Amino acid sequence: MESTTKRLEIMAIFQELFKQDDLFEGNHEPVHDKIVYFCQGKLYPDFVGKPNLQVAQELAKRAIQKSTKHSFERINAVLKKTGDIGKAFYILKEKMPQKSDMTRFLEKHLNTQDLTITDVHAALIRIAGMSGQDSQGDKITALSTLIGKCDPLEAKYIGRFVDGKMRLGANDLTMIEAIARLVATPSRVRGSAMASGQQVAPPSPDQDSEEIKAEQSKNREIIER
Repeated sequence: MESTTKRLEIMAIFQELFKQDDLFEGNHEPVHDKIVYFCQGKLYPDFVGKPNLQVAQELAKRAIQKSTKHSFERINAVLKKTGDIGKAFYILKEKMPQKSDMTRFLEKHLNTQDLTITDVHAALIRIAGMSGQDSQGDKITALSTLIGKCDPLEAKYIGRFVDGKMRLGANDLTMIEAIARLVATPSRVRGSAMASGQQVAPPSPDQDSEEIKAEQSKNREIIER
């Protein structure tokens, strides 16, 4: 998604994402909302009024150092070269110092489950809620633990999230239109596009076929679940 700045392409990516049937966790709980907020760099919708995550870059660097055991010199050098804390997290996770056999054994048996969207969201909410005299140390420990469970690609976006720079172009209007296009009928999408001044091709003869209607019904069920 970060490879394009074109709004229609970004919407198409989200539409394909939300068509997937496996966006449910635990007791068949949907995670669509968490995905949207995460892509926007938020933990909650704006109207909730709860604190979003604020982590200083120095604190984030201490967390990645604690998790990966890279030196601060190495961390600063990678960050200076990339100019992107997410890319820095990716590189530092991918090229971690050699671990002992015992460390690899313990990690294999203690971290047997993959991270889920719900896991990451809950961990970030917990970090955001930390306050008080020892909160900085607690945040470093919690973020370090989360990074330790990530693969390099996951660490990249967690790094960007805590730095407040997701760079995905997932603003509210883009997300709303993506979902609207997913569940609306072709005629309503054409009408909306024409109302906004876009040039729209005439409908094809099969545009209201039973196959399209079935697909639209399936999409609505996914969103409404």
